[in-house]
Amino acid sequence: MERDLQGFTGLLDQLSMRAASDVYGRGQVTSFETTPAGMEVDTSRTWWNGETEAVWMDGLLRMAYLTDNDAARAKVDAYMRHILDTQAEDGYIGIYRPECRYRHPKENGELWTQSRIFVAMLAYYEATGKPEILQAVEKAARLTMSQYGPGRTYFQNPEPAGGVGHGLMFVDVLEWLHRLTGDKAFVDFARFCYEDYNLSRKLRDKDNQLDRLLDIRAPFLWHTPHTMEHLRVPLWLYFVTGNPRLGQASRNGFTKTRRFLTPSGACIGDECIEGRKPDPSLPYEYCAMTELLIGAQSALAKTGDAGFARMAENVALNAAQGARLPDGKAISYLSRDNRYRATHQGALGRFGYSPTHEQAAVCCNPNAGKLMPYYVSRMWMRQDIPEEGLVAVLYGPGSVTTRINGIAVRIDEETHYPFSEEIRFTVHPERETTFPIILRNPRWSQQTQAVAEGAAIQRNGDYYVVRKRWQAGDRVTLTFKAEISPIRAINGETALRRGPLLYALPIPHERRTIRTYPVAGFADYDMLPLGVDGAATSAPGDERAMQEAPPQWQYRLPSAGEHPDFGFVFHRDPDADMLYPWDRSPVRLDGSLIRGSDPVRASLVPIGCTVLRRVTFPVLEQN
Repeated sequence: MERDLQGFTGLLDQLSMRAASDVYGRGQVTSFETTPAGMEVDTSRTWWNGETEAVWMDGLLRMAYLTDNDAARAKVDAYMRHILDTQAEDGYIGIYRPECRYRHPKENGELWTQSRIFVAMLAYYEATGKPEILQAVEKAARLTMSQYGPGRTYFQNPEPAGGVGHGLMFVDVLEWLHRLTGDKAFVDFARFCYEDYNLSRKLRDKDNQLDRLLDIRAPFLWHTPHTMEHLRVPLWLYFVTGNPRLGQASRNGFTKTRRFLTPSGACIGDECIEGRKPDPSLPYEYCAMTELLIGAQSALAKTGDAGFARMAENVALNAAQGARLPDGKAISYLSRDNRYRATHQGALGRFGYSPTHEQAAVCCNPNAGKLMPYYVSRMWMRQDIPEEGLVAVLYGPGSVTTRINGIAVRIDEETHYPFSEEIRFTVHPERETTFPIILRNPRWSQQTQAVAEGAAIQRNGDYYVVRKRWQAGDRVTLTFKAEISPIRAINGETALRRGPLLYALPIPHERRTIRTYPVAGFADYDMLPLGVDGAATSAPGDERAMQEAPPQWQYRLPSAGEHPDFGFVFHRDPDADMLYPWDRSPVRLDGSLIRGSDPVRASLVPIGCTVLRRVTFPVLEQN
């Protein structure tokens, strides 16, 4: 995250005017555009700047406070003071001028853009404790709640589109405010929002309407980011209302989601899912990866089901890392597991690498900036019943500070996970106290060891419960046992996983700059594969060429029956730079792949350490 603050996440307002539009302040817009002929027409584009600015700020402020970066914090503090200064007297915070607020007959982004800035403000409130921030959000949210309700629809507009559908995520704000205040009015309005959304027959994005969710056979069809973010709505409403139909709908939603995940953990969708099977050659979008991560973390917090931790970990440590440059200066809007080229040909340049992707939409870059802060901030969760405790649900180096039974506690976590299987926790309570530390055991580790001197340690399903009277300096060591395991893809090919990481054959590539930015060090890039002679190979930009492996990468895995682990052996590089493990992989699988009938020595590395790669391979049949 420190590195990303020097990348596009820290500088997006200098790279794209969409992030610097001040659309919540002096740059407020109308809900229509004027055509060259002077006609006023409804359009979706008027809310794009609001999405960009707010989502970017959400990721930036979390990074700033999680890393204690003074310069980034100062930037965030100034932005939040500006939001408070521009709040209307009636409480309005949003992107629209007074004449356009709350009375949109067609497409608009009112609830969507409010929800994104309110979520950012609530994160800022929890980071700083400034009461005026919470007061501002609550006043603005109650104003919006007063404008809609029974008989005053939001979602049943004559011509709703993406902006209106995104508006269902106002429920994110209502969930947070309900948790902070306990006011049931926020639950009631969330129920209205979901019921109103369910009744709309003209919305484009209907995958999470109640009737469709209850039909387990109905495939996901529409815009992948919408589908992934909407999963959180029936999930929370079930847990606050107990309505069994909502519970079944939520379970069905995540069951369906798993049907569309590629081996790297991403949900397919070149904009839309379209009911397709998750072939590893199909595209997936960065926005959808971030929303899937947040939804999985939300489900994990509410259910304790460790399968959701696996879902979050898989997409964050594999697909998401494989769609970005490790220095944080560019991402590909659309990526693939098997990726043989990444260029700006077609799809408005979405397959190429860019710090903005403003030729398509500046949505995936801000969402990419959110992904790791959300992952880190939810690595630890609280247990309140039957007793207070801390739960390590996701792993990585860092520290958590909180209060347990009224006593301040800090736990330092030392590890190179996911590149290492050993994790060391050091506990620092303000004074001696007894509570459980609960540690998730990944299902890929069958011989985990948890050690803590003087502690009672019990296995409880997918978790180890470590309980003792903790003193300053007490330690817990957790050691996983990882094995190479095959992953069968929907196309009949096989990928190799070890522990939390999916491995890939890196394809040598050439980076070509196709556009530079006024900020030094930032550019748009095409990534072209190198041929056998070391020169970049050009290829048609059509979809079929993007999906098919060039002849020199037509490999097969050796027979598993004749070669344990397909002949691959795990190796660790003792000289690797663990501050920058995605730049040069500290781990690899060494073995041979088969081309024609000949074995070729090959090293597979984590997918996040590749740009172009092959992840899945046919398996050579045993004679």
